[in-house]
Amino acid sequence: MRMPAAAPAAPAALAAAAAGWSIDLDVDCTSLRALPASTRFASGFAAALSAEATRRLALIETWTGFSPGRDLRRLVIHLPDQGPPWIRLVGLPTERIVGLLARAGGGESVPDGHTAWPLRNHPDLRFVAITADQAVIVRRGDLAAVALASGPLPTRQAHEVWAVDIAPGVAGASEWRLLRRLELRGDGAGSVKLTAQGADAAGAIELLRRWQAVVALAGAATAQPDIQRLAPALASASVLRDQSHLDILLRVPADSHGAMVDALAARLAAGLGAPR
Repeated sequence: MRMPAAAPAAPAALAAAAAGWSIDLDVDCTSLRALPASTRFASGFAAALSAEATRRLALIETWTGFSPGRDLRRLVIHLPDQGPPWIRLVGLPTERIVGLLARAGGGESVPDGHTAWPLRNHPDLRFVAITADQAVIVRRGDLAAVALASGPLPTRQAHEVWAVDIAPGVAGASEWRLLRRLELRGDGAGSVKLTAQGADAAGAIELLRRWQAVVALAGAATAQPDIQRLAPALASASVLRDQSHLDILLRVPADSHGAMVDALAARLAAGLGAPR
């Protein structure tokens, strides 16, 4: 199956997306699975899934040989305030998946030449294979976003297991106008780097003041238990300000990793409605 090349993003679409804030999550799933805590989290995730979801995942593996927990290499999620959200998946056997979806028919042409296929259990979502091992998932009414979602993936450093980029945009709330960009990078083993690009030097100074206030609140006796566990890491973080840049490097204590993984799995289970 020939996969057409993605068309360049239209300037008008880029301008509209830049008007509001956006959040991008990028996860190196291969590196994540290699971490010691991955088995613990995978167990928690499996427990959070309903019996029906577990059955569907087993069927997907039977039909395509693909297991998300084993084979997915990279996950990128784009969540904008204005404009369409999308998910990009790397490491899929897209031809096999498209072959299954095509049995039900209903393929729709995408402006850049790809074909969008409805997901059987999510009729408002469309699966678009953009290469032999990559796909984009968008809403039915957002097929024009495939061109934006199909562009070159960001280059990551070898030690970066996950990354979050927040762009406030020109239409952001007043408290976000201190920022031009906020980046978080993590190695999955406890090291987190936060880089804030202030609107100007004064904005960076105000961001530093607010960071110090967060550190003080985390150490308060009235703070939530999850926040209190992070207080030592926040208090010992190294902070460097250079003009409008603010770099914060912190390390989550190793003895907190397990508790954080369990708390995340518990929240996931609550969100999916699975008993624990």
